[in-house]
Amino acid sequence: MELDGQNTNVTDAKRRAIVLAEASSGRPSEDFQKMARRRFQNPDPKREGKWWYLRLWQDVFVGHVSTRRRQRIKLAPASMPEREVKKIAAEMLRPMNQGLITIGSAVNFEEYVDSTYIPTVLPLLAKTTRDSYEGIIGKYLKPSFGASCLRDLTPLTLQRYFSSSQSRGIAYPSVLKIRDALSSILRSAVRYGFLVKNPLDGLQLPPDKRGRRSKSFITPAQFENLLQLIPEPYAFQRLKRLTVNVRAGRAVRHYEVVKAAGPDDLVFQSVRDGKPMSDGNILKRHIKPAARKLGLPFVNWRCLRTSHATWLVQAGADPKSVQGQMRHSRISTTMDIYAQIVPQAQRVALTKLSQFAKGSVPNSVPLLVQ
Repeated sequence: MELDGQNTNVTDAKRRAIVLAEASSGRPSEDFQKMARRRFQNPDPKREGKWWYLRLWQDVFVGHVSTRRRQRIKLAPASMPEREVKKIAAEMLRPMNQGLITIGSAVNFEEYVDSTYIPTVLPLLAKTTRDSYEGIIGKYLKPSFGASCLRDLTPLTLQRYFSSSQSRGIAYPSVLKIRDALSSILRSAVRYGFLVKNPLDGLQLPPDKRGRRSKSFITPAQFENLLQLIPEPYAFQRLKRLTVNVRAGRAVRHYEVVKAAGPDDLVFQSVRDGKPMSDGNILKRHIKPAARKLGLPFVNWRCLRTSHATWLVQAGADPKSVQGQMRHSRISTTMDIYAQIVPQAQRVALTKLSQFAKGSVPNSVPLLVQ
């Protein structure tokens, strides 16, 4: 028994000695060495013609299969000293050698959008946001980045794209929508492990060359007058009790304006079958003619939406509440409305403060009007 105990102690001592020797030697195990050899790269830059180049192995996707290919990367002009070029090469290789670039980052941008983002993320968004993003993806993002790998969308590449956007004829509102759609795509790539970090973090947008422009809106009184001139079923009122008579040859057909009034049903329904109405036809045939009679030729759907937000601001709602009501994706959009309304509201606040100091605070303050 004593001998067996001594043998056990010797065996344990040998095991500890082996572990300590490997730990103190700084040499990784055989499996780790294989993994490190596959990941770690330290090629020397080569001067070819007018440029310095670096040849390195990168993960690429062929179809849905990951493979490794050697690629030549342009580093710097040939006139740059070799010491400086090696510094640039080291900075480029460091995230690869440290495992900060995932294999998934080699996937093609367009392939990721079509196979992952559109079927997985887009259905979770509001319909208006979904429709906007789909248009931006098709018109701007795929033509610009469709052939690139996700890892090619570096912060510098994206900053250059947005810095030159207005000079390339892209309107500033479109620039904001491109930023939002692309950020949504790249955030999902981080969430699903294709990227380590969103390269749009820290992006600086160029200033709006148009300058700040006031947004058109109408007063509640003007809105009431507009409703009086718009025929049913387009004026919001008496919808559930209204029946419309439609002549069909010699016969007259009677249609209820509201086919169904459940919580998920449409507020405005076509007279014939209860399907969605054409917003363009409503605006062109009914709202704009009525607005022109009132001397308000600028009225459109955006004007009505801005008016609603303006009334909320004038009624004293805070920016966050207005953002939620308007379903703005960014508070900056809401603050654009505040910027043109708040100065007047501040004057009212000063008036109330003065009345408070005199002990004559009114019970209520009427809504401000333009």
